[in-house]
Amino acid sequence: MIKSLVEILDSYASAYRELVNEKNWSSDKGVTESLRLNKDEDWAFICTAMDIVGDASLAIDNFLKFGLDGPTKYDENGEKYLRLYGVLNATYIQQQAVHNLYKLNNVPNPKKIKQRIENLKIREVRHKLGAHSNDYINYSNQKKIESYVPVRMMLSGHYCEYMNNETIETERIDLKEYIEEHLRLLTEIIDKIYEKAISTFCKGHSK
Repeated sequence: MIKSLVEILDSYASAYRELVNEKNWSSDKGVTESLRLNKDEDWAFICTAMDIVGDASLAIDNFLKFGLDGPTKYDENGEKYLRLYGVLNATYIQQQAVHNLYKLNNVPNPKKIKQRIENLKIREVRHKLGAHSNDYINYSNQKKIESYVPVRMMLSGHYCEYMNNETIETERIDLKEYIEEHLRLLTEIIDKIYEKAISTFCKGHSK
């Protein structure tokens, strides 16, 4: 059976978690020294980030299966808004967690990775609809403050339409397509984190 993109991302995240835990449990040194962390408190942030990646995947997977309508026979607008805001912020916190893992593992070029994450379309939609609907800063238009709102009648399945309340322009988007782009990028980033962790843990023990 072909794995879904969520399952692939989770398999990479699980491999990283197992690597970190095995290294920590098999060492008689403190966690900071055994994992070669910069600070003692980094371990708590690594644990939190790993949990967030997995928890957010559960929310994202549910959305990909059931869309904005959810696993219900009722046409309920409240459900649609809840699921829209929920999945947008699930992708956001997953991105933040993965980027934090990237930095904590001292993988090269964290600023470049941050920029790639910020360029994701689902992140832009999250800012417009799930966090800054009334004060969205459009950096491509001289930092103009804009406002956006979902078009209620067009929320269905994996599709969402939203409107700029000043220009009255609307945009229809495929949330599934944007989320799949998000999952592919985060899988690529976790792969880099895993590779860096191996090289760090096995330094001086190449075999």
